[in-house]
Amino acid sequence: MRVGVMWLEGGGRHLQLAPSALFCLCSMFVVPLLFVSLATPALSNNSQPPPKEAPKATPIPSSEISKDSCFCAIDSGILEDCPCTTENIKSFNKLMHQKVVDLVGENYFRFFQVNFNKPCKFWDDRDGQCASRNCAVDTCPAHTVPDHIVNNNEQIGDKPHADHTAASYLQEKFHEFLPLVEPLVVYIKGFARDYFPGVVVDSCLEDPLPLYSRVDTALPPDSDRFINEFCTLDPLEADESCDYIDLLKNEEKFTGYTGPSPNRIWSKIYSDLCFKQDGKCLEERTFYRIVSGLHTSITIHLCRNYLLQDENVMMGRKAVWGPNVQEFLNRFDPKLTSGEGPEWLKNVYYLYLVELRAISKAGDLLTSLGYGDEATAARVKDVVATARQFPTSFDEKELFKDHSAAELLVEFKNKFREISHMMDCMGCERCKVWGKLQVTGIGTALKILFTPPGALRLTRHEVVALLNAFGRVSTSINEIDSFRKTSK
Repeated sequence: MRVGVMWLEGGGRHLQLAPSALFCLCSMFVVPLLFVSLATPALSNNSQPPPKEAPKATPIPSSEISKDSCFCAIDSGILEDCPCTTENIKSFNKLMHQKVVDLVGENYFRFFQVNFNKPCKFWDDRDGQCASRNCAVDTCPAHTVPDHIVNNNEQIGDKPHADHTAASYLQEKFHEFLPLVEPLVVYIKGFARDYFPGVVVDSCLEDPLPLYSRVDTALPPDSDRFINEFCTLDPLEADESCDYIDLLKNEEKFTGYTGPSPNRIWSKIYSDLCFKQDGKCLEERTFYRIVSGLHTSITIHLCRNYLLQDENVMMGRKAVWGPNVQEFLNRFDPKLTSGEGPEWLKNVYYLYLVELRAISKAGDLLTSLGYGDEATAARVKDVVATARQFPTSFDEKELFKDHSAAELLVEFKNKFREISHMMDCMGCERCKVWGKLQVTGIGTALKILFTPPGALRLTRHEVVALLNAFGRVSTSINEIDSFRKTSK
């Protein structure tokens, strides 16, 4: 049968469209984007992209930077408001780090749900979308998840590297190109809603890991307000689509997402959503150190997995990722940061203690959950037992004790919840995944610390975020030591 004209009707509108016209219309979007995606590496220079929200400072020649100045300041004395030293934490983390890394590599912890379609509530974020292919992530729609993951019949391991055939190369380029046509996909979805109201466009309609259902399934109807006290949880927000992300295949790294968009996000967080650094009360100082520790930890990850050489398809040159020692020194050297760099690094240790204490406090709940296999459950028990071996962790009982405690706790929760909303403003998919993951992990830790005994309820989403966020901070502490050794 030959179709000459397509008649579309819906939403009170009528549209007559020939198939050839529809093809031409789509080509107007797709062809230029395909050209840009293939030509960009060849046209770009070989200089490294600017750092993500680098500190504003007068440049100093690298020869004048003290290679050990970032580290000497964090090695001396006791952490403020905590009865332990960074050396104690570093020594303990050597015992903990590999255990938590092995844990988050298990099936239960490697998949994290993200809603990429939530709008930014603070401003129109359409002008801040990242055009770099490094910003894209591969999602795991329910129908594409392998059976051995859905049914949990075997452990997931890294697949052997396949031969680099023409088909695999085209498939790789297709996945890189796909995020660039996202605006067209969004438009088509809206078009389908108007003219084909029966079409389902939500992508989070079933759980690809049915054995890993939410931890608590018998909550009262109004429980969302208790679950979401410190941060938003994408899977619990009905009527909005979400995707599963394999964290092992979409690692956190420098993406080239720079400029006004990310700078505006962190500026908003520090200026409007955060207590000041010199807060007079312990609660305000704690909030600032947690946010600063998160920011610093992310910066360390980007310096550790930095784009040292961009890909150039025309020249047959692959992208090269690795540690950038000079970038690390630029971010944290006292001379370049008005003396604040070492304090920012100390805040990573502070955040480590907060999350460590949460894991220890919620240990009985965490070890009682079903993780789908005995190996994962055993790793969780090992991490919890190790966490409880640290004697001088964060003490939440020192917070919110005076007459204004209730009011201050509400403000504390609201500010952090707004920061979790800020993650929706990121125009970089990869940054959004890891930002949401780590913010949700911190929010879960705070929820554990300040929820009355016996009232704590956690979802699978929160458990996954908590352990992965702790793994990220644990890795940051390891990387600080690595940068120390390589900078000498």
